[in-house]
Amino acid sequence: MRTGASEETLDEEFDDEPEAKSGSKKLIIIIGLVLVLLGGGATAAYMTGMLKEFLGIEDATAGSETAEAPPPPPVQSVYHPLPTMLANLAGGRGQPQFRKFTVSLELTDRDVIPRLRKLEPRIIDILQTHFRNLRIDDLRESRGIPVLRAELLARINSAIHPPR
Repeated sequence: MRTGASEETLDEEFDDEPEAKSGSKKLIIIIGLVLVLLGGGATAAYMTGMLKEFLGIEDATAGSETAEAPPPPPVQSVYHPLPTMLANLAGGRGQPQFRKFTVSLELTDRDVIPRLRKLEPRIIDILQTHFRNLRIDDLRESRGIPVLRAELLARINSAIHPPR
């Protein structure tokens, strides 16, 4: 502090510095916000592809798509139904639990159908044996049907393609 200085002069000296500091803080905040907005806009333009159009950049993959061969046609599935079967489910309640079910096999190759017809009695026996071991509660669970499908598919595949 200076001696002999009035209070007004001291107030003026101290008032100038905070105004300069708050003005520079506001400027830094404004510049930061502008940079964030420009960066976000540039990122959005790049992600949507507008930046390539704006700068006149051509996509390198655009020319190669026309030179490639068309994709192969989708595989046509063939469905082969097995005869309707009746199975007695395992149950400990004393009353038999009969269930009628049908199985339809989805095939991607028509050449398998003659071989499948020869093995049909074996497949039916495997399916009925599996159903006799099931309980009604196994089918009522939320995961019962998907598990049953996976198990039946595994058993049918093992019957068609036995290990050598």
